[in-house]
This record gives sequence, C-alpha cells and structure tokens, in this order.
Amino acid sequence: MASAHAAGGGFADTGGLVSASDGHTATLLQNGQVLVTGGTRSSGGQNTLGIVFVHRRAELFDPSTGGFTRTGDLGAGRRGHTATRLQTAEVLVAGGGTLRAELFDPDAGAFVPTGDLGTRREGHTSTLLNSGRVLLAGGGSETAEVFDPVAGTFGFTGSLMTPRSRHTATLLADGRVLVVGGSDAAGERLASAELFDPAAGTFTPTGSLTVAREAHTATLLSDGSVLVVGGTGASGVSLASAEVFDPALAGFRPVGGLTAARSGHAATPLRGGRVLISGGGTAGGPAWMTGAEEFVVAKGTFTPTGSLGVARTRHSATLLDDGRVLVAGGIGDCACGEPRWNSLASAEVYSANTGVSVADARVVEGTGDSPGVVDVTVSLDQRHPDAVRVRVSTESGTAVSPADFEAVDRVVEVPAGASSVKVGIAVVRDSVDEPDETFTVRLNDVADASPGVAPNAVLLRDRATVTIADDDEPAPAPVSPAAAGPANPGPEPKPAPPASEPPVAAQGGVPLASAAEMQLVSAPASVVATALGLPSPRRCESRRRFSIRVREPRGVPLASVALTVQGRTVRMRRVAGRFVGTVDLRTLRKGVYAVTIRARTRAGRTLVGKRTYRTCAATAERRGGAKR
Repeated sequence: MASAHAAGGGFADTGGLVSASDGHTATLLQNGQVLVTGGTRSSGGQNTLGIVFVHRRAELFDPSTGGFTRTGDLGAGRRGHTATRLQTAEVLVAGGGTLRAELFDPDAGAFVPTGDLGTRREGHTSTLLNSGRVLLAGGGSETAEVFDPVAGTFGFTGSLMTPRSRHTATLLADGRVLVVGGSDAAGERLASAELFDPAAGTFTPTGSLTVAREAHTATLLSDGSVLVVGGTGASGVSLASAEVFDPALAGFRPVGGLTAARSGHAATPLRGGRVLISGGGTAGGPAWMTGAEEFVVAKGTFTPTGSLGVARTRHSATLLDDGRVLVAGGIGDCACGEPRWNSLASAEVYSANTGVSVADARVVEGTGDSPGVVDVTVSLDQRHPDAVRVRVSTESGTAVSPADFEAVDRVVEVPAGASSVKVGIAVVRDSVDEPDETFTVRLNDVADASPGVAPNAVLLRDRATVTIADDDEPAPAPVSPAAAGPANPGPEPKPAPPASEPPVAAQGGVPLASAAEMQLVSAPASVVATALGLPSPRRCESRRRFSIRVREPRGVPLASVALTVQGRTVRMRRVAGRFVGTVDLRTLRKGVYAVTIRARTRAGRTLVGKRTYRTCAATAERRGGAKR
C-alpha cells in the first residue's frame, strides 16, 4: 500500500450484539446511534442441516459506550428486509417476507405500524428520494412502489424493465436512482442496469455492467459516479472486478480490481474520498474472510488495509458520525473445531488510516533579483496525535528546473495535531514575456520508520500541478540599423515592430530569410539581445543562478543557440520549443560580466547579441572565509 508515515488505522473489538445475527440491517440514526433490526440466527455445516431463526429483535449501538442494548421489538420477524432513515428521523422498515411495514421512533424507542406494501418483497432495495419519499424496487418481481411518509402509505409506480432481486439501488446527485445487476426470476445473474426518474415515475434502461453480478455493492462517490464492487458472477464464482458508472456518459467502465475476489461483503464510504471494503466470502475458497481494503477515488485503485479480527460475511458496516465504521454480526466460523458455521454476535470498529493529499497551486512569476516562492499545501483528512511524514519532490513540465524553479526532494512533516503544512518552492523571476508554465509536485512514501511515527497513512492525492503565471510585458521587436542609431549613445534603443512576412521560398533546400531576419543580422548587438529575450541589465544580479530563456523572434525560426559568459560556454537545452540555459554566478566575484548569445537561424544566418551584467558583493564575494 502506498503510504506516508503516521499512526495507522485498523479494526478494534467493541461490545458485541445482544443476539447473534446475519443478514440484518444497521441504520445510523440522527442522534449518532445505530439501529440494528431483524436478520437470522443460523448455524450449519457439511453434515448438519442449517438451523435458521428469524429475528424480531432490534438493538441500539451507542458509540460513546461501545456497546449494544435492546430496544423495542419489531412487529414481525424479518430477513431480506430494508431499513431506511427518513427526513423525519424515523426509520422505515419494510419487506422481508411480510406485507407489514413499520416505523421506528427513536424518541420512544419503539416500532409502530404504517401502511402495508402492495406486494411481498425480499431481497429488494429501498432508496430515500430527494422529495422525502422512499422507492422500493424488485425483490422477487418487477414491480416498484413509493412510500409517502406524510400519508403513511405505499403506492405502485412504474415497473422495472427486468424482475430482479439481490441488486443495488443508488441515489444519484441529480435525484435519479441507479438500479444495477442482481438476479432475475430464473436465478440468472444480470448485467443490465436501469435509471428511475422520480418526476416521471418510470424506469429506463442505461448502459450495462461489463460483468453480470449479484450480491455486489454499489457506493456513490464524491465525484457523482457510482462504484460497483465484487459479487457473484454468471458462473457462480465470486468476482474481484470493479467498475464505475458515469452518469454523464450513462455507462460503466472497469477500474482497478480488488486484491481478493469477494461477495457478501460490505462497502462503506469514508471521509477523504475513500471506500472501505470489508469481509465477504469466495466461492471455491474461504466462505468468509478477514481481509479488508480501501478504494481511493483519486487513484481509482484498491489497497489492502488492516484485517478484521473475525472472518465474516453477510455482516453490516455503518459509518459513524466520528468517521469510524461499525462492523457487526454476519456469518463466520463456529470456533468449535468442526467445519461448521454460525451467526456471529461479535462487533468491531474500524478507524481509517490518515489520508494525505497535495493541492494545486498558482503563483505570479513577477520580476526582481531574489527568487519568488510558491506555497504548496500538504493536508490530512483528519488530525492525528502523531506526526505525519511524507516525501515531497518536483518534476519539470513546461517549467523546468533550475531555469524556472528550484527542484525539491525532501521529507516534510505535518506536526502532531495539525491538519496541514505548507511547502515553499523557490520560483525564478524574470522579465521575459512567455506563456504560463507548469511543473508537478509529487508525494511519496517515507521508507524509514522513526520513533513515535508509524506507517500506514494513505496517499489520497499524490500529485499536484503548480502554475507559474507570467506577468511580463511583451519585449520590443528589432528595428533597422539606420533607425537604431549609434551603439551606445545613452539609453538602450527601442526596436520597432518587425516585418511579419515569412520566407517566401527555398533555394537549394535552404529557406530564404524574412525581412525581419535580415534586419536582425545587421542590427546592433543590444537590439539582437532584446529580440532574443536576454533579460535587461539591473543594478546587480544577486541570484545564485541566472536564468536565460531564448525565444524565437517573430518570423525568425532558430536552428541552434550558443551562449557564453566571460568566454565560458553555457549549455543550452531545447525545452518546449525554447532554448533554456542557466548561468551560475556562485563562483564569480563582484564585477561586470559579458554575456554573448549567438543564434543560428534556419536560413543559415547568424544573429549576435550582447549584454553586460554586474554581480552584487553579497552574491559571490568571500569575506572572512564565508560566502556573502
């Protein structure tokens, strides 16, 4: 798992259910407690008949105490039912082999009857709509109905395109409901998907899954897409594949697969753009699993995380208000020394690993002798009592190091209890007019452990783009020699606009020079220097490195560029259509230095430009053995 260094997360035991159960529901209440309803208590093995008891009981989990307590019983035992929290804070419990529906009142701690379903449902879905009504779909038939909490009644709506059960139904950001997969009346796994429009009360087909599946999970992601994970495929084999539904494209696309195939698992959205996948089982393999993994939305990949303390499938996993996940019940090993299975009463709480991200940044380049600084923010999705360390490095893009910015490769620490830290990166200023440029900042794992700093922070967004916004005025263009006047009569001559006509033909394979090129060939060296983009001389150059970025004058394509400083050659590179070089002033004493640039045009002519620059005493002069 890609990770930074910080105290890690994982599963920890908490108080168990009052009654062992699998296939129950677990619903977060408005007061932060979790309501657990129905399900079965079962056991069995290779040579024994499974014993199934359908629960009427209901329990409440209190995060502040970490324990479960009994609350009022359901009016009827249920399995394969649904429990949906309404906008009124009540919980609608429906289906599971009975027409009767009931509402849980958190204040009274009791269930009260409400209107009956129009048909019996088991293995259906229940989705709270934006209007406050609830859509119940499928579960042994193609029918669907809507519960009106004001009237307390159910009414049929448009039917599904295909009868289905053990499917998923997910409310999209636009208010529609995505229905995915499941099995039909003949038990065949389905790849089809449908969209329910609450305004029209109808289902319409949409793009199909890449793989037919049932007993999968579907989770709405922060970007509005839906993550579909695992399940049982058409051949009865558990799946390791995952796919994402894009509402804008009305279709599915594969994403990075699970590290282990699983069905009957749970999927829980976490903070920071992640999804926890826990437990489940595999056909032809372990019937129940301890393995868990996290899906990172920004990367589109799954990575293993801490394991469950008890292997389980058909359990519940509920996100608590404090960001932890309550995992309860399910089916697992009987722990009796025999190949038997039992419903589980045990429960665990998952604390997510700290997530680390880096954000995009933008800085105005500016001008001046000293470098500018852009602050890049490295942030955590939750504060942690320990320090979090991550390696920060840079990669050149259209902005290159060291001509445009100072490269960084160092370990950065977010202090204990803090949520972020800023990383300053030096940006080279100049007066050259050019397009905005970008470079990349990357986060990487810190390989070495340190006292009090443990591994397992997750890199959620491990790269960012820094934009250097240019604010320089366009450079003046060259003028004819006659208009330029004497070489140094006072202020530097200002060039006039060049002729814009390109070469008109080629002779012997060599392009003809444009009028602008012919003017520059005979222009004074100071005019050529300006046209090629050499920075104007200032009082002194105090930067340790002097950035030279040569541009092609309009209508004058260049084939090569050579640069010398006081007779010493400077290496020039062609980057993104420009010639880039760096003059290192660190070894130069205070004084005046000549910079000469010779550019060879594609027409075979040579342009010569010259500038003189003066270094500051603080740049390179040594006093008392120290560099100033």
